[in-house]
Amino acid sequence: MQDHIFKAALSGLLHDVGKLIQRSRPDPWKKPETYLDEDVPVHAAWSAEFIWQYVPEQWRGEVLAAMYHHRPESSPAADKSLSELVALADKLSAGERSDSGPDHKERFPMQLRSIFDRVALDGQEKAAPAHYLPLAELALEEGTLFADDAWNEEKQREAYARLVETLDGEARRARRDLADSPEAYLEQMLAALQRATWCVPSAYYYSLPDVSLYDHSRMTAALAVCLSEQEPAQISEMLGVVRRDFLKKSEKDDAEKLSAPAALLVGGDISGIQDFIYTISSKEAAKSLRGRSFYLQLLTEAVLRFVLRGLGLPTTNVIYSGGGHFYFLA
Repeated sequence: MQDHIFKAALSGLLHDVGKLIQRSRPDPWKKPETYLDEDVPVHAAWSAEFIWQYVPEQWRGEVLAAMYHHRPESSPAADKSLSELVALADKLSAGERSDSGPDHKERFPMQLRSIFDRVALDGQEKAAPAHYLPLAELALEEGTLFADDAWNEEKQREAYARLVETLDGEARRARRDLADSPEAYLEQMLAALQRATWCVPSAYYYSLPDVSLYDHSRMTAALAVCLSEQEPAQISEMLGVVRRDFLKKSEKDDAEKLSAPAALLVGGDISGIQDFIYTISSKEAAKSLRGRSFYLQLLTEAVLRFVLRGLGLPTTNVIYSGGGHFYFLA
């Protein structure tokens, strides 16, 4: 993996990590004392605090560019290209959010809403009332994986504090043990975010909280990696176009400026799965089925990593892998 690819991925991955910390604080609108810059939002200031503590020194200075993803022009760095890159990737990644609309400026609970609430069969209304996932680190337990009623705000903040402790512990180990390997460090931080933020909404003010902070962060990292191959001037131009679009002030020639593809969607598919899995004898059939399913999982992962390594891409670019299929951005 090239150095600029790694730094784009790590900056994109950690750009919003401060949201987790901010929501755990007694006063969530107070910035850390070390980052009181008025041009930096509260959550970005806490992201910078996290980066300063847990990103190894040799990468820290450039990765701090992530804190200026809302206002890259305010970055004190002479080269603002990495801040602009993360800003553009963040805008594009945030496009999956569903706004509650100008007539419904609603503040939702600080919990991830079940996507099944948005499913409706023909002729039927969507599910009501709303269901929210518990704020707990990822575990194969019924009490963790199944949605229920929303918690009160005090219980939410206590749960956020526990998730911050989980992430801090994982990040501390990564800094201590993996500082000499960019690939291993990045993959460990990706796994740490999955464990701690899989159930945390990326946004809950004016946006339906059904996209996790983990998914938003890893897709921001993936898009930042893909966009890092563009010229800095083109990134600046594309960022201006996307900002105007978000403000509903698009110009007539904006479409032409975004005509160049930013990423490729790559898919992989292993054929013959059914024949392989189910051509088994009746003796110890369950054990054979589990063994072949596990082999298929390992084979898919091996092929995926072989392709990623050949392209020089990090694991942040993987969208999905399972059941003999995988998809990633390149």
